[in-house]
Amino acid sequence: MLGVSDFMSIIPCINNGKRPDDPYNGRLGFWPPADTPYGNFQLKLLKVSQKIDETNRRLVEAFTFWEQTRSPGMVLGPSFERHELSVEQLIYLMRRICDEFIALIWCLAMWEQTKEYPSRIKVDASRRF
Repeated sequence: MLGVSDFMSIIPCINNGKRPDDPYNGRLGFWPPADTPYGNFQLKLLKVSQKIDETNRRLVEAFTFWEQTRSPGMVLGPSFERHELSVEQLIYLMRRICDEFIALIWCLAMWEQTKEYPSRIKVDASRRF
């Protein structure tokens, strides 16, 4: 049976420097501070990478179910419903990834300007813009 990694060459996926089932490698990203008032930013970056992996899995799943739906003689049914759910999940994950990056970048930008972390994170989601 083909895995997610096998489909990544034919399905456009989000590149985070590794395949979804490969372990995370610290050399893939930059090293944000580990000791902040909000916790470990390195851990946050790891979580973002894991969410990207899961998003890529949902992309492959959505593509697979869509292809099943397009088969000749196929009646819309479970495959189409699973395609819709996969797309819904991947959009949710992509929004979460964007929100994580927005909060991380805002915090690091405030630190760069003032050399202190802000007392609270004021910009933490795309919907705040």
